[in-house]
Amino acid sequence: MHVKSRKVECLDLFDPVGGLLRHSTHRSRHRANAIQAQYSWDQFLKSHAETLWARDFFTKKVWTRYGPRTAYVLFFIHIKSRRVIASTSTTHPHSEWMAHQANVFLNAARERGLKAPSILIRDGDKKFGKAFHKVLQAADCEAKQIPRGTPVMNAHAERWVRSIKHQCLNHFVCFSDNHLDHLVEQYLEHYHTERPHQGIENRLIIPPSHPPPASGKIMCKTPLGGVLKSYSRAAA
Repeated sequence: MHVKSRKVECLDLFDPVGGLLRHSTHRSRHRANAIQAQYSWDQFLKSHAETLWARDFFTKKVWTRYGPRTAYVLFFIHIKSRRVIASTSTTHPHSEWMAHQANVFLNAARERGLKAPSILIRDGDKKFGKAFHKVLQAADCEAKQIPRGTPVMNAHAERWVRSIKHQCLNHFVCFSDNHLDHLVEQYLEHYHTERPHQGIENRLIIPPSHPPPASGKIMCKTPLGGVLKSYSRAAA
């Protein structure tokens, strides 16, 4: 996915030269402003992509014996690889649950062979409380809040929410948390191993262990009753 370049105050937000802008002489401030004018948000993402993640929630109405409830799913997306780590759903994203998900995220990133996260982009959602950030700080991972009203600065996460809802969740009525978790799990499998991505040159995020055959019958895989589709050649 291409994020349109914008000259935003990302330097003040992530502080590469923010201190210089706030505590400098007129001459050095002029130099810092010149640097800032040349440093776009696209460039920031590219230079930190190896260890930069974004995070957000999406919600889905779940029908229970007590009526409809709003279920929350917390997810993290790695900017360079586009890999996504998603939590199980909950109707009560309280402080202890959030702290547990921070630990799950850090362990999952390590197990997938990705570099240790150094920066997490987030919006101003109050559910990201002290317990969550304490876990991240212990792992030398710094959470950075984007300014209010600037969703383009979290565009990778925003786009992923749109994708999973449009391609999967909007086609279903969920009758339990387990039902929602199953749909998310199936979509993640499709997203990582079957769906090419423009942002990484139309490659798969997780390529097959063996090169696909160059000839043979084309097969269509249809998980979730055909809501998701992918095509591949049958093995010889």
